[in-house]
Amino acid sequence: MRTVEGDKIFKIIRSHIGRPQAISAPQICHQLRWKPSYERDVRRIISDESHLWPGILVCSFPGAGYFCAETYEEAETYDNWLSDLVDAAWNKRAAFRTACAKMGFKFATSRNMRRAA
Repeated sequence: MRTVEGDKIFKIIRSHIGRPQAISAPQICHQLRWKPSYERDVRRIISDESHLWPGILVCSFPGAGYFCAETYEEAETYDNWLSDLVDAAWNKRAAFRTACAKMGFKFATSRNMRRAA
């Protein structure tokens, strides 16, 4: 669901086309005249609502900030970065489950996440 706050953030991000024009969460807070402590809220809103914003693909990279993909390559690079995050999370989960099994914890199979092909 789109929110008033999300629409304000959308208006800011849609003017940042291409990775070189990326804007950080602290910069978004500053433009909105929000306290710097609202940085996490900005990130959460973008995560929750960016797929609802029409006509733009919101991408982000650590150290770069948020931007609208201008090229196929930018969108593909972001998609690859997300895939790397998924792989890292799965590896971390596997290590955690191995440690749990050594301690005698066993999780119900119905709660297992299924990885998309």
